Amino acid sequence: MKRIIIFNKMFVATRRITVIEDNNIIEDVIATPEALIETVFNLADRYDIDTVEIKGSKVFSKGLEKDLTQAMGTTKYSRKLNISII
Repeated sequence: MKRIIIFNKMFVATRRITVIEDNNIIEDVIATPEALIETVFNLADRYDIDTVEIKGSKVFSKGLEKDLTQAMGTTKYSRKLNISII
């Protein structure tokens, strides 16, 4: 199963985004806050992924989860993602 993991560390400006399939890393990307949502949706489209996991502080990651959920409602990003905080 393919999935995207976003490593959401506090006090770090960039985010590491990893595409994983069967515990093997397919692609590993560093994204700025400005490019994060677009990068996640581009990776999801490229690898046909609908599962996104956010790894980090649950309270801190709620904001990112909200931003991704709101982006799904726009016409720019048509893909529906299953987002969870791990």
